[in-house]
Amino acid sequence: MCGIAGFSLFNHQEGGQASLTSMHEAIHHRGPDASGTYLDEHIGLCHRRLSILDLSEAGNQPMFSADGNLVIVFNGEIYNFLELRAELEAEGVQFKSHTDTEVILALYAREGTQCLGKLNGMFAFALWDKTKQELFIARDRLGKKPLYYFSHNGRFAFGSEIKAILALENIPREIRLDAVYDFFAYQYVPDPKSIFKHIHKLPPAHYLLLNKDGFSISEYWDLSFKNTSRDSEETHKAQLKGLLEKVTKQRMVSDVPLGAFLSGGVDSSGVVAMMAQASETPVKTCTIGFDNKDFNEADFAREIAEKYKTEHHEYTVHQNVADRLEHIVSFFDEPFADPSLVPTFFVSELARKAVTVALAGDGGDEMFAGYEKYSVDDIENKLRNKFPEAVRKSIFPSLGKFAGKIPGTVGKKAKSLLTSLSHDPAMGFYITNSMMTDDMWQSLVKTEVTEQLGDYHPSQYTLEMYNKA
Repeated sequence: MCGIAGFSLFNHQEGGQASLTSMHEAIHHRGPDASGTYLDEHIGLCHRRLSILDLSEAGNQPMFSADGNLVIVFNGEIYNFLELRAELEAEGVQFKSHTDTEVILALYAREGTQCLGKLNGMFAFALWDKTKQELFIARDRLGKKPLYYFSHNGRFAFGSEIKAILALENIPREIRLDAVYDFFAYQYVPDPKSIFKHIHKLPPAHYLLLNKDGFSISEYWDLSFKNTSRDSEETHKAQLKGLLEKVTKQRMVSDVPLGAFLSGGVDSSGVVAMMAQASETPVKTCTIGFDNKDFNEADFAREIAEKYKTEHHEYTVHQNVADRLEHIVSFFDEPFADPSLVPTFFVSELARKAVTVALAGDGGDEMFAGYEKYSVDDIENKLRNKFPEAVRKSIFPSLGKFAGKIPGTVGKKAKSLLTSLSHDPAMGFYITNSMMTDDMWQSLVKTEVTEQLGDYHPSQYTLEMYNKA
């Protein structure tokens, strides 16, 4: 990964070069190979580089267009950059490096913000157009690369991590109460919020344009469920397999050692299988095991490694994880409670000893409905359709309260189910999957907190997303 950060000088004078230095030192861990800054009377940009493509100085950032009019700092990888480069070269564009960064510059010079429609990859970048006096900030379609921005009293700053923004002087750190409520409900803070009142996440598939008059945010892509195929299941399987093989091969383009995280689950095992098929040398795989057998998947990973004859690296965590927890959470600038952060840290630490880039199976459960919550939602909707709405809404809430008095997990599950069924599907999905019931929240917070929140409820986020799909 790399790291980017910067600020605007349109309506507020930051501390110049000293501020840029503070920002890029705050995210040093994101890119130890090189660093650079750019500063003019309007914009400051900085970059930390982890070199993946074109390891020469020609790939360092900030990077400039041939005419010097465009300046970019970029974090990510564009998987179709070779095809885009060939297309641009056919039109007479000449390149000085072999990077995907320079391709973004050339594509923007030709198409402006419409260039986002052609980028296949994971990215967060900031591009300063000197002629337009406009800063163009964009984030990839699914939000794989992070991007935070700060806006308050005429000041504007951005960064790959919140800590880069907080490195500036006099950044207000007021906590956002509705984000606290969101965290207890979801175990993370959903975009566009952050835990800080004046710091926000740029949502996935959105871009931001900033000039002397202020900034605007626009969506450039969204997933659509309107067009469904009527092809046979066998046709879909063949198409999916071909697509997965293609995108895996695209992600293996690298000028540094490359490997894979291997948990032994379906997702990462499938990735390793396709990597082995596309690679002329053994794939480097990395697995973390734990002494606690309930959490240890190393045996399954070892079977996959043997099947595909990978160069396998395995490490068992014997130490007390609590001893490393403070260091692990230092990489999160706001509350985050997904326990997977622990094995992810250890497998990343292990992988870094063998490779610079690692592919993983993240996203498979979301894409293919692998999580149990999706099948539970389907079952609940089928049950919901078996009872008249009047019965569900008038009787089930009382039955739920009664079930809640039954000791143990049976009572809790029965209460959750009956309460969920008494609502429509979207609200039911929230109730079943939320980590915080309304009663629990009321017992935790003071009256003045609920008064400040007014009628806000975290379910608003779920309802919007559920009904949108």
